Amino acid sequence: MLENQSVTRPVLSIIVPVYNEARYIEATLERLVDRPYPGANQEVIVIDDGSSDNTPLLLNRWSARPGFRVLTHQSNRGKGAAIRTGLAHVTGKIVAIQDADLEYDPDDLMALIAPIVRGEARAVYGSRYLNLTNHLPWTKYRVAVHVMNALTRLLYGIRLTDVNTCYKILSSELYLNLDLRSERFNFCAEVTAKLARNGVCIHEVPIRYHPRGKKEEKKLVGVMRNSLLLLF
Repeated sequence: MLENQSVTRPVLSIIVPVYNEARYIEATLERLVDRPYPGANQEVIVIDDGSSDNTPLLLNRWSARPGFRVLTHQSNRGKGAAIRTGLAHVTGKIVAIQDADLEYDPDDLMALIAPIVRGEARAVYGSRYLNLTNHLPWTKYRVAVHVMNALTRLLYGIRLTDVNTCYKILSSELYLNLDLRSERFNFCAEVTAKLARNGVCIHEVPIRYHPRGKKEEKKLVGVMRNSLLLLF
């Protein structure tokens, strides 16, 4: 089925927003080579969101590599803005978002896009909490995510286990039709709220998760902003 797709229009577009990830960015991009599809069946669009470390220098090595495209923000505008820049350049029929620090495993992408390819879903979220092997502790961040899950169910009647997941897989047509406006981490809430308002069912798939020890306060602030956005 997938082998018959046109080589000039990739099946999958993977958007990678990057900000000061010199430690992991090349390992992340290496993992995306031929994942989940080889060659012309996918494209990887990297957006450097005004990094001030060695990330831009490292990305120069990838700018001319087949299947990869590197875009740049001259200043830091936020994850949501970076993703929207990537969406403006996608050519694939399905869009996935990959964080640049390898907390999310690219090997899970095949299972995530499969329901959309089979026509069983229009939107697929990867859930860190459905995979019990992740052994995620009950931190303030996890509590905040569960509060947001509950708020989503209260407002929209949608039962989700991981509203704040990075892995939000949609058709490119659906992503573009959402008319996203978010600049920063409130991107997550905006996508979920607009999918719910448009009556789009969200399918969840268990994924692996490897926390990199980032400051929990930054994640917590992002979740709280998402919670407020759900109200509008």
